[in-house]
Amino acid sequence: MNAPPDRMIAHAKRSVLTQRTATFVPVPPPISIYQLILICRPALVDECRLGKHDCHSDAFCQDLPQGYTCRCKPEFLDQSPHRATHPGRLCVPRPTPPPPECRIDGPNQCKAHLNEVCRLVNGEPKCALINECDFPQLVDCHPSADCIDQLVGYTCRCKSGFKDIGDKPGRMCKPLVNECQFPHLNDCHQNAQCIDQEEGYECRCNQGFMDRSRGRPGRICKQLIDECANQGMNSCDRNAR
Repeated sequence: MNAPPDRMIAHAKRSVLTQRTATFVPVPPPISIYQLILICRPALVDECRLGKHDCHSDAFCQDLPQGYTCRCKPEFLDQSPHRATHPGRLCVPRPTPPPPECRIDGPNQCKAHLNEVCRLVNGEPKCALINECDFPQLVDCHPSADCIDQLVGYTCRCKSGFKDIGDKPGRMCKPLVNECQFPHLNDCHQNAQCIDQEEGYECRCNQGFMDRSRGRPGRICKQLIDECANQGMNSCDRNAR
C-alpha cells in the first residue's frame, strides 16, 4: 500500500534537511590584520657561483650585496668599453715590454722588477725609475681610483664617493649609494625616518608613533593614541581621572 502524498513530501524534506546538515562547514573566525602583514625581502643571489654573469674568461667574478663585479687577472689589462661601470668584461694580455736598449754591466744594471729604465744622464747611460702612473699599461688601479707614484712602485686610492672593497688598495672601488634618497632601495615605513649609513641604512619611527616591527626597526610604525584626551574613547566617569 502506497503512503499518502503529504507523508512522502515530509519524508523528502527530512532527507534534504539531513543532506544539507551533513555538508555544513563552520566558518572560521576572522583573521586579525596583524596576521596578514608580511615583510618580504628579495633573496640574495650569488651570480658568480651560479654562472649568471658576463665577466670575461680571463677575469675574476666577485659577488657583492647588490649584484657582482668583475676584475681582470693580474696578467691582463682591462679594455672594457665601460670600465667605470662594467669592468672586467674585456681582458687582453699585457704587452711584453721592449728589450732594454742600454747595456750596463755589474751593479749598475737596471732592475726590471722596479720598472727602472736606462736613460742618458749628463751624457751617460744610467738606470732611473719611471712614474708608472704615466703609463696606464703598467698599473692596475680601478677606473674610479687615483694612481699615486712612489719611490718604489706605485699605489692606488679610491676616489671620493667610492669605498675600497678589494684586497689591495684602489683595485676595487664600489660607489657609495644613499638608499634613503631612492624609495625603491629602502623599506622604511611611511611614518619612519630613513637614516643613511656607510653600510646600508637604518629606519626609525617618527615621534608620536610606536615601533611594532619585529627584528628590523622602523618597518611598522603605529600611531600613538591618547584615549584620555578623547571622552568617546574611554569609560571613565567625568569626575574621575
